[in-house]
Amino acid sequence: MQKIVILLILGLLLMSCTDDSDSGVLFSLDVVDSAGNPVSGLLVDVNNAVFNGPWGGRPETTISFEVGEESQIKLEIFDLQNELVRTLIDDTLDAGQHNVCWNGHNNVDEPANFGGTNIFRYQMTAIKTTSGEILYQESKYMCMELLLYSYLSQVGSTDEAGSFNLENMLAFPHLFNLGEQEKYDEDGNYCGKFTLSDSINIKLTDPETEEYMVATVLMGSSKHNHYSFVWENLQTGCQAEETEEIANQAVIIDRGIGDDEVPTGFFLWGNYPNPFN
Repeated sequence: MQKIVILLILGLLLMSCTDDSDSGVLFSLDVVDSAGNPVSGLLVDVNNAVFNGPWGGRPETTISFEVGEESQIKLEIFDLQNELVRTLIDDTLDAGQHNVCWNGHNNVDEPANFGGTNIFRYQMTAIKTTSGEILYQESKYMCMELLLYSYLSQVGSTDEAGSFNLENMLAFPHLFNLGEQEKYDEDGNYCGKFTLSDSINIKLTDPETEEYMVATVLMGSSKHNHYSFVWENLQTGCQAEETEEIANQAVIIDRGIGDDEVPTGFFLWGNYPNPFN
């Protein structure tokens, strides 16, 4: 009897190990043709719809700021998992206005936008050069978005079984539960709050024929989300040519400055459409 119980326990453990819902896979899909055969080698693009509203991000942004007196300035970009993405400035700057453009690339000059859309945390620290005193430090979120049909949103391809798995949460910003965020119009005027969307755009492309299909699905939680597709009713042509290019838009750092005082704080405004700021 004891041996039977042990065998039953082992069987249950094996079953739990093969349960996809507990596999830790965040996002997966499989593709078959009309006859039910797996379709391998399809390029997979994933792009989060980002906002519950018509506001989107931009592929690059210019950060403009003013320094009250000579200061050691550190300007850094972090992802939602608090990993350093890019150090834009780590240098002593003279008093006056400065501008730096971030092109969405990381420290090794590769695109940091995993999955086509991502939310980044922007942090700026000013240190008094004469004493080493931290004058101010603050950070805010901003949205950087690559177009849905850009090759930079490609996250992989289907395997021989027609399947694809994705475990990187950075492709799905809404899973970080940032809650309501303030949004601003192109003039920097506050115009309410919004939440991140759980709509996911998926594009599957045959690299040889350039045939593709696009679908929008809902991704409800951080648990395993699986989607099945039939490779039919395909479209052809370069969809990227039909998408309007989004221009660079500046981030402005505006701070109250006294006659002879180094400012003790700063804030971002007018970074449309980076409404996190």
